Amino acid sequence: MKRVLTVLWFLMAVPAYGQTIVQSNAVTNNAAHTSLTVPFTSNPTAGDLIDVMVQVNSTTVTITAADTCANTFMQIISQNSNDNTQREVRFYAKNIAGCGADSVTLTYSASVPFSRVLISEISGLDTTSPLDQSISSNGAGVSLSVPSVTTTAASEILIACGNTSVTSTGTAGTGYTIYLSQSAFCEDQVVSTTGNYAATATESMTGNWIMTLASYKVSG
Repeated sequence: MKRVLTVLWFLMAVPAYGQTIVQSNAVTNNAAHTSLTVPFTSNPTAGDLIDVMVQVNSTTVTITAADTCANTFMQIISQNSNDNTQREVRFYAKNIAGCGADSVTLTYSASVPFSRVLISEISGLDTTSPLDQSISSNGAGVSLSVPSVTTTAASEILIACGNTSVTSTGTAGTGYTIYLSQSAFCEDQVVSTTGNYAATATESMTGNWIMTLASYKVSG
């Protein structure tokens, strides 16, 4: 079977309150496979954080994340679609080691017919306990949303990622900016006060969607 891969990468500089989305990348494979590797296009910096979003057409496989630099990845959240045909999973690795060229590999416990992985390097975050809040939701249509979370740190970056069951283009919700898009997308918002924050987005085509939100505390 022919293996089809789509790769998309961005180098970003979004300074605010000390944190920066340094770079991001996405890879899609729509042929049967048991793992998917996404490279960073530049060497990540020691102390930064890696955020990972996985979209996979399976609700039963076990998924593990690892990278070239032997960083430890923790699963944040796992959310099935409302029709139970796909799943979105989020991971992060904090205070990463800088070993040079780095790639993130997602391994599945069984073969899957489709998966897409989006990775981001973020600098300026708390290196000890960066993850503050997380939440997820699913639905159908073109309007994606997750309920609000209550942040506990004055300065945080909110990373919301979404996907849909059809090929589509996402538009960022109020207060957010999409910084990575390959049908699935990730958007970010920086907040400077504690409070209740949700996430929304709109897709160009109707489908069964999943959306996840993770908030990370800024260093200092």
